[in-house]
Amino acid sequence: MVFQILPNVTYRIQSVDYGTFLERRVLNGDDALVMRPEKDSTAQHWLFKQNEADRTYEIQNVEDQTDVLKLSITNNVTNGDVGTLQHGSQEDTPQRWRLIVDTEEDPGVFYLMIHPYGSKDTLLYMKDANNSEDDNYKWKICEVSPAELPEADGQPTYRIRTLNGYGVHVAGRALSIVDQDRGDHRAWEIISQGNGKCTIKNLKNKAYLDAERRNGVWAPSFSEDIANTVKWDIKKNSDFTYTISTLKLTIVGNRQVAAAFALTLDEQSVILKPAKEAHNQLWLIELADAALDTDSGVQVPDSTQVLPGLPVGEYLVRNVGNDHYIRLKSNQAVGTGIYEFQGSSASKNKFKLEVKGGMVYLSCTVQGSTRYLSLTSSSVVATERESAVMIEARGTDQYYICMGDNVLASNGSETASFTF
Repeated sequence: MVFQILPNVTYRIQSVDYGTFLERRVLNGDDALVMRPEKDSTAQHWLFKQNEADRTYEIQNVEDQTDVLKLSITNNVTNGDVGTLQHGSQEDTPQRWRLIVDTEEDPGVFYLMIHPYGSKDTLLYMKDANNSEDDNYKWKICEVSPAELPEADGQPTYRIRTLNGYGVHVAGRALSIVDQDRGDHRAWEIISQGNGKCTIKNLKNKAYLDAERRNGVWAPSFSEDIANTVKWDIKKNSDFTYTISTLKLTIVGNRQVAAAFALTLDEQSVILKPAKEAHNQLWLIELADAALDTDSGVQVPDSTQVLPGLPVGEYLVRNVGNDHYIRLKSNQAVGTGIYEFQGSSASKNKFKLEVKGGMVYLSCTVQGSTRYLSLTSSSVVATERESAVMIEARGTDQYYICMGDNVLASNGSETASFTF
């Protein structure tokens, strides 16, 4: 994979031999350079500002962008000692650097050469405690917040699939999972734009996945304009699953704020909804040529987890606000209500929480018959027909139980949160 230095993207500069990182430090009132282990500090974050004319770089510290990396022929960076920084208020032209690729190393490893360098190649190097300069000239430039994608060589294409294995594809100007035939309609080119952001391009329509307002809500769309298309945050939250979201303006109360909207499975279409810890906002991302179990392309993954920390199994379901448990009246017919009940353990129903075909179901067995919990706008019912629900994380070990826009609640409780 070709490593690119991108504008306005933050990087760390690491010594290949020692593993420590270049850090801006104020010592005795002056800006200086030290080598330190990796830390979550902007003092270790650097921007590479390219001069297009000669493809050299000015290297600026993010903490104070007037501080520019500068080393003369007589300066070096010592492990634990200081180097020098040039401050932008000086009249000198900021020092520029040429990045020389080390073809024998992994992508991102360079020699940093001062430019112009005259008749002698002048490289940034690091001395160890014994003033040894042997081979300490290699530097790895590491993106601070890289996109979390499956590893691949070159510029790969990907599949984006639901948890039950259905590939997301283009359907006109929208997203769908209806058509599972193989083809470029469900192949995606995901390109890192730095700082964890990516563009997502469909191979069939040659357009970028975007977002637009329709009838007052944000919805997926497509754009041919890469400069103005949405940059997506792709976060890995388990060994196999990802969330895909972007920031968009929305109204909260009477204020306009930026909020994260995530790609969300809604029956057979893919929409944008406020980002939450919900199973229908989890996606599989894999190389487009990765093997599939069936000719249809559908592969059902491990379904032992509803959400991270919530495995499938049998549970008592308790409302957090009033300690009432969900119980099904055993002497009434199918389709009657499920109600809240506070009583002995013998009075409570155990509910089976399971994932089938990527959908979540909550059911209990009464008189040998399985009844599924289902929600309407006015009631909670039990039905023999399978009825999927959505489980959304509310906090530590607390969850919402939803179906569409309906959220399960308990009469007399101040919260709709439940524990399993």
